Amino acid sequence: MQAGEEAVVRLERLSAREKAVIIAFLESLRCPGLLDVDRLYALRVRGGKYYNVFEVDPSLLQVTALTARAPYSLGFNAGTLDARSLSFRPSLPLALRACRLCRAGVIECHVLDDRGAAVFTYGKNVWPEHVLAAGKGLKPVISRRGDCLGWGILMSHNTNKYLHPLRDLGWYLRRGG
Repeated sequence: MQAGEEAVVRLERLSAREKAVIIAFLESLRCPGLLDVDRLYALRVRGGKYYNVFEVDPSLLQVTALTARAPYSLGFNAGTLDARSLSFRPSLPLALRACRLCRAGVIECHVLDDRGAAVFTYGKNVWPEHVLAAGKGLKPVISRRGDCLGWGILMSHNTNKYLHPLRDLGWYLRRGG
């Protein structure tokens, strides 16, 4: 890169506003310690519509060759932030971390029966008869056996309630994992 050129990909600290969005998300789960917000960095791509957010050990940032070539190996993928609306979409790795806390009874999860789990991992809405337990809003989703399935949000349309998958383990495979 020559002097005066802006990098196409940059790893930068989150702004105070971006941090506030993620803190609000963590508080909605009632688990502010799920991520260390002081270690969150955004992988910004010039002109990108969203930013990948990583929890990074600051000592690794000294390895500048890695930050430019392999940012995904630097830290824990927490999710994505929409560049315009600043809405946060948690990642599947964060779901796996959160589901451990669900099984320990620390945070509330949506719990599905076997049929609901299968439907959810196909990226389809799950009807109430297959939801064994549900909280309000976006929550981690687990099977009745405690297997992590992803992130889901309880929604309603007219009088019908259903669990809508935001990110599910099947999504990774459908995208070409």
